[in-house]
Amino acid sequence: TELLIISPYFVPGDAGVAWLGGLVQRGLRVTVLTNSLASSDVGAVHAGYKRYRQALLKAGVGLYEFKPGAIEFARSQRGNKQLGSSRASLHAKTFVFDRRSVFIGSLNLDPRSIKLNTEIGVVCESEPFASSLANNVMRDIDKVAWRLERVLEPDGSARIAWLETTDQGTLRRLEEPGVSVWRQIGVWFMGLLPIESQ
Repeated sequence: TELLIISPYFVPGDAGVAWLGGLVQRGLRVTVLTNSLASSDVGAVHAGYKRYRQALLKAGVGLYEFKPGAIEFARSQRGNKQLGSSRASLHAKTFVFDRRSVFIGSLNLDPRSIKLNTEIGVVCESEPFASSLANNVMRDIDKVAWRLERVLEPDGSARIAWLETTDQGTLRRLEEPGVSVWRQIGVWFMGLLPIESQ
């Protein structure tokens, strides 16, 4: 009934988009949390991922991108004011199935992890653990990540909006948040290169 994917490097490819879309068509709730461009440390991976965002959203996948300032939210929840970097980057690789089973390991959902690397992981069949993990992620996801939405323009074309939940309400951005134009241009250029399989 539900699949929660947390993968910092997420390049589903056409087959992955079709598979996830097929789950949604069967009535499953599919949620993906991955790094935003602002929080990603590998622009080439983001270049591979961003070409699939529109298709994922059109297929009904819930898509969230981690904010670089999420560490501040975590510290505020714990009352932890210690010094350190305020920039956060998602690193967990976790998949929760029906709030009953959890995979935790080194596998990113990208071509390199699936085809080239030697990855490991543990599957834990524990409904209390899986349910607690999913509940905690979904409770805070709007505070630590931008929710992506597909917006149709009057001319019929579609674009992406990044929604941010704040104390004042929901903010909508129509440009990649938290990054310079130069970083966006660099990622666009990497998207032209034939490196997705890597």
